[in-house]
Amino acid sequence: METSDLPMPPRNIIMTFAQVVLVDAEAKKRIEFQIVPDDQADILNGKYPESAPICQAVIGKVLMERVETVTIDNEPLRAQIFGVGVGTGT
Repeated sequence: METSDLPMPPRNIIMTFAQVVLVDAEAKKRIEFQIVPDDQADILNGKYPESAPICQAVIGKVLMERVETVTIDNEPLRAQIFGVGVGTGT
């Protein structure tokens, strides 16, 4: 099998350092955050630790997928991924 025969991963797959926008249409809530390593977390500035349930729920997902999890404040959340971008590594 040649390298060109391997399937390409989906575009915009969510991983550490991604900027994420979740929208909960029912609650009319929008949550924006960046996933960072735990030692770089700064929740007040929107940098959530990758070990947080909300981050674990979206890692490996792609744009427009739905997730059920809890917010960083431990509130239930059923949302759709509406935005994925590349964050900074610092």
